[in-house]
Amino acid sequence: MKTYAFLLRYALLALPLACASLMSSCSDDDDGGTYDNGPVTVRLNVSAAQIGDLNGTRAEGDIVPADEHEFINTLKVYIVNDSKQIVQDLSPDLSSNILAQTGDLEEWHSDPITIAPGTYTVYAFANIEKYNGETDDTQDLTGEAMLGQCFPAGGTLNTDILNAYRIINPAENIDFGNEMYIPMSGVSEKLTVTSDMNNGSGAGFTVHLDRLVSKVKMTISDFPETVNENTTFTFFGYSQNVPLMEGSTSSAYGDRTGEFTAKLSEVEDTEGVRQFSFYANETPDGIPFTVTLATDNTTGVTTYTASPRRCELPRNTVYPLKLTFPDYAPVIEWRSWVAPIGNYPVEVKVDAENYTVYIAEGAQFEFTVAGMKSSTNTAKVKSVQWTVPDDLAGKIKVESNSGATLSAALSAGVGVGTYLPLSVTVSWFATIEETNLLTRTYNVIIHTIDITNVEFKTGTRAGGSCGMRLLGGEVLNMFKTK
Repeated sequence: MKTYAFLLRYALLALPLACASLMSSCSDDDDGGTYDNGPVTVRLNVSAAQIGDLNGTRAEGDIVPADEHEFINTLKVYIVNDSKQIVQDLSPDLSSNILAQTGDLEEWHSDPITIAPGTYTVYAFANIEKYNGETDDTQDLTGEAMLGQCFPAGGTLNTDILNAYRIINPAENIDFGNEMYIPMSGVSEKLTVTSDMNNGSGAGFTVHLDRLVSKVKMTISDFPETVNENTTFTFFGYSQNVPLMEGSTSSAYGDRTGEFTAKLSEVEDTEGVRQFSFYANETPDGIPFTVTLATDNTTGVTTYTASPRRCELPRNTVYPLKLTFPDYAPVIEWRSWVAPIGNYPVEVKVDAENYTVYIAEGAQFEFTVAGMKSSTNTAKVKSVQWTVPDDLAGKIKVESNSGATLSAALSAGVGVGTYLPLSVTVSWFATIEETNLLTRTYNVIIHTIDITNVEFKTGTRAGGSCGMRLLGGEVLNMFKTK
């Protein structure tokens, strides 16, 4: 009897709960859900921990840790319903958060949030208030002013401004010392909140922030002597502007004229390896980037230029880029002619050493790039451009400068021992598949010598049978006898 009474009492106690459950399911819409229009408690997380590695893909497993100060300093968080009404502004005050003060807060966790069942979108933005931006119609709109227009308290989300807003050159303005931390944005997928989420400890949602820039990690090693402390490094061709929201049209990115420049003397040398990082704006697929190393050499290679295969920089990624110096050298044919008095020009031997060419004053010359010499012999020349500085117009008369060949003549009044700097820029593909275009500029120095010091090529005669051999010079001292 005691057992029966206990079971009966348990059943009577459970009856109201069963009825409540039934009423809850019956009070829902016809979509088969369990909404009861009562408040629901959820939690929200905003994370800036993930960043992609462009040596692989952005899939799971290719996530690399960010460095110091590349996280959250300030944070704005808004919950918007399907009618674009701003339901809650959850933006926290992080001024007293020790990690946030230095841009090192990786994640933010909200207090419990009470919200009605329904479908919502969460927008999150970090570190953008101080940055300047614009839309097609508005100039000089700070991030803080933009957020005020897009997310008015208790108002309606202005998607037109939000989707059109672009930050002007954020990569150039990142400055941790002046509290200009990396700007980030994130938007959730549609979040469906139901009354079932009140069971247990409630549901949690996470919004991931994307940095609006990419970080290029540069490594330079095994470089030749021409690359030294005074060499200047330039990475050129990334976008000037970055849309706040991912997926904007390419026109919002502006011109691809962004560049980063630094001297190698500013980069720490660790056992012959230079490693440094810099930020570049998110850039859509398009024209190639260019990497240039400008040396201070007076002869030999003065400029190294190459275009990487990658032509885009997605936001929130790390791009490892290693510079190498393959063994290539231009094959240049040096030719020169001198003209003894009253005769046709006679070809002479040309002495060339380390791109310094010894030519007689008043002589004619022809320089031709015949190809690129490499250890693999796979180079394919794309273009050659000889340059004669304008200030040498009175000393060098150019007869022809087309493609691989420069034909010109030296003025007889140049003088022996004069140095005349020219340059030749050669672009070539490192492989026969025409990938990895390389460009180098070489300083070519003409050093004028006395015409009596030249050596004729074997078997050459000026003007066929009318040729004359140039004899060695002689100094005759004249003495007064009377």
